[in-house]
Order: sequence, then structure tokens, then C-alpha cells
Amino acid sequence: MNSEFSYRLLPGLLPYYAFRVCTKFLQSQDLILPGVIIGFLANGFNIFSNWLFIFQFELGVNGAPWATSLTRAIQFIFMILYLLWRKDSLADTWPSFSLRKLSYNVVKPFLTLAFSGMFSFAAEAWSFEVTTILAGLLGTIALDSHTITLNIATFIYLSFPFAVGIATSIKVGQLIGEGKAADARRSAIVAYGVNFAVQITLIAIVWPCSRLIASLFSKDEEIVDLVASLIPLSCIFMLGDAVQANTGGALRGLGRQKLVLLLNILGFWLLAVPFGAVLAFATNIGVRGLWWGFTVGLYSAAFIGILFLVFRVNWEKEAFKAQRRIAQTSQ
Repeated sequence: MNSEFSYRLLPGLLPYYAFRVCTKFLQSQDLILPGVIIGFLANGFNIFSNWLFIFQFELGVNGAPWATSLTRAIQFIFMILYLLWRKDSLADTWPSFSLRKLSYNVVKPFLTLAFSGMFSFAAEAWSFEVTTILAGLLGTIALDSHTITLNIATFIYLSFPFAVGIATSIKVGQLIGEGKAADARRSAIVAYGVNFAVQITLIAIVWPCSRLIASLFSKDEEIVDLVASLIPLSCIFMLGDAVQANTGGALRGLGRQKLVLLLNILGFWLLAVPFGAVLAFATNIGVRGLWWGFTVGLYSAAFIGILFLVFRVNWEKEAFKAQRRIAQTSQ
């Protein structure tokens, strides 16, 4: 069933990634709203198309991936239509192809940032998959409880901290590129404050409702009890996750993707996964150990990242380096 579900998602991969590229193209120019509006419209269409494929076309669960692939294609088409509509106002940055743009001076810095950024996200995502495998070794109840808690934490993370991290990356990158070092630093500080305040508010809502939230996912009392005990741990983890989202965003805006990759390797692979595995299997705390591992690893990486931003980053020098890179790639 998993394989059948997955291959039906394949047609939507290319339009999804193309949409993401176009979204980044607009975001780099402070055009955030088009991607948001298209995203909301796509979500509405996705709900309708899922109902259509699953129930009206009677495809059952296999209708969902077809609906998702169709939604991603429609999403990309809407984005292309918007870009064509705005092509005159975007003329100065509108992408065009020439062999000169494949020169070593242009391609090398792009690939350096791209591969570091890709593997930094992969290092984080893959570590969660590994802990899911480890949770499965602890039994079905542990696996179900871990997966539910991870879904809750991911939903909260993607709802706000991740978005603020992206905004931090965009704003810091823009201001550094414009040579406004002080404004870039100020934007990063404000982002930390906003993310921290909102995350504290979300935790204050989620923590007391741990058992209620757990009961929404399962009627099995053992699973509900375990999830209710994991949610407070995940709340502690999520606070560090918000800080790490800002740290990673600021560093990416400074062009320090390689450092973000190293911090993710340290936090998730050298600390979180090994430490969590030891606690899970060598003590009697079971799956809770995996979450303590995440907490230790993430806070360690976030702390080191903040120290680097405070004591090692010369914002004026970073702005100068950005101007030099722009000059080199535009030659």
C-alpha cells in the first residue's frame, strides 16, 4: 500500500519543486503575498480534489496522492500565470539563459550554497526518520506514540517557527546584500524575540491540554497515556527548535549554509540520535529517551549557533563580502 501511495505522488514532484523555486524567486524580492495566496487556494483545491478522487471516483486511499499531484500541478500553473502577469515589473530580475551564466564564477558559489543547504535540511529530516525506526524497535505502542507526538511537534514547528526562520533568512540576506549590516542584525534579533514569544504562547496552550490532544489521535488508553507524557517533553524540545529555526535562518541569510549543515550534523547525528538511543534502550524510560536526545542535541546546536552569531560574525564584513560576491557573479 505504501509503494502504491508513493508512486502516485511522483507526477507532482516536478511541479512542486518548480513552484518552490518560483516562490523563492519572489520572496527574494519581498513579494511574499503571491505565494501565500496561491498556497491557500491550492489547499482549498486539495480538499475538494481529495473528496472528489476518494469518494466520487471511488479510488479510496489511492485517490489522495492523485489529488495531491494534481493540486501541485495546478499550484505551479497559477504561479506561472502570476509571473507572466507581472513580468514587466519583474523585468530587471527575470531569469534568462546564457552560456555566460554557466561560468565557473557563477555556478560554483551557487552549488556550494545549494548542496550545503540541501544536506542541512536532509540531516535534520533523516534524523527524525531514524528515531521513528528506533521507536519501532520498542514496540507498537512506542512507535504509535512517537509518531503522534512527532506529528504534533512538526505541525507546530511548520505553523510558525519554520516560517519565521525563512523570513529571517530572506530579510537578513536582503539587508546584507544591500550593505545594511546594522539593519540585518536588528532583524535577526527581532525575529528571535517574536519566535520565542509565540512559541511560549503555543506551549502554554499545548502543555496543559496534553491528554486532550493525545485523545484526538487514538482511543487506545496506553497510547493516550504515553503521548500525554511525551507532549511536555516535546514542548521543551519545540522551544529549542524555534531558537534553532532563527539561528539557521540568520546563518543562511549570511551565506553560512555550510555552518548550518555542521550544526545539524552535530545536533542531530552526533548528539540527538546516539544519546536518545542510549537512553531509550539502556534505561527504563523507553521512547522518552529519544525525545530527551532530541532536546539535548537541538539545544546544543542552537547554543553554539547563537555564540557564533554573537561573537564571531562581523556584520559589516559580511555585508562587504556579499557586495563582493554580487560583483563577481555579475561580471
